[in-house]
Amino acid sequence: EVIGAAAHTLKGSATGIGAWPIARAAADVEAAAETSDHRRLQTALASLNAAIANAAAEISETLRAAN
Repeated sequence: EVIGAAAHTLKGSATGIGAWPIARAAADVEAAAETSDHRRLQTALASLNAAIANAAAEISETLRAAN
């Protein structure tokens, strides 16, 4: 329940700033959290982690290029 709620909040925040890969991955986590399929949830969480890591790398590169 907590994972689903956190994913829902993250999905909304990511949508608000146009971070579509994170929003999609958070939506997958939210949907997976509503099931009892732990494998699906772990896969969705791994995808979300990758989307966040990619976004962080892009932000870092943008900041480096700006300096």
